[in-house]
Amino acid sequence: MDIDSREVVESVQKAVETEQKHSKRLNAVVSMTIAVIATIMAICQIKAGNVAQAMEVALTDKIDHWAYYQAKNAQEETAKAALLQLRLGRSSADKAQISAYDDAIAAYQVSIEHFEVKKEVLRSRAKEAESSYLALNQIDDQLDVAEAGFALSMVLLAVTVLANSWGLFWAAMVPASLGLLMGLSGFLGWSLHPEALIRVLS
Repeated sequence: MDIDSREVVESVQKAVETEQKHSKRLNAVVSMTIAVIATIMAICQIKAGNVAQAMEVALTDKIDHWAYYQAKNAQEETAKAALLQLRLGRSSADKAQISAYDDAIAAYQVSIEHFEVKKEVLRSRAKEAESSYLALNQIDDQLDVAEAGFALSMVLLAVTVLANSWGLFWAAMVPASLGLLMGLSGFLGWSLHPEALIRVLS
């Protein structure tokens, strides 16, 4: 083998060794990154499950409180109608019956006041449940976007291994960063909410 041929072979061997080192390093980084993303993704999924359960409770509370409110409202309207009838009856009643009318009127007035107080309590609780549901829904949206970002990142990382490209690795970090940001927002109560993205995904 002449000197030129030997130099070419050595050059090719060095290039192959460099490429192998490059590939091994990239694969190791990708593997570690996937492990970290999968762990964070699993934690976000647990949080999302808990949030979904809390949303169901809040929605049930809201519906129940408004149903009770409507029931009390119907009872109040019935009591008001009866009170009106009693007042009309009192105006034409005998003196011996006026005392009984007054007692009944007083009782209905107390009942109506009780209904007003109870309705206000139920209205307040229903609004609190609705506010809680909306706040939880925002967290749920944040965690959904986080999960989507992590999933897209893992797909790109799989392609990175096949293509052996650092460029694809850094491209995969873009959705991963979005996922991390949204995940932190869901856990820490940040008000960051990607309205436009949620509308597209909904």
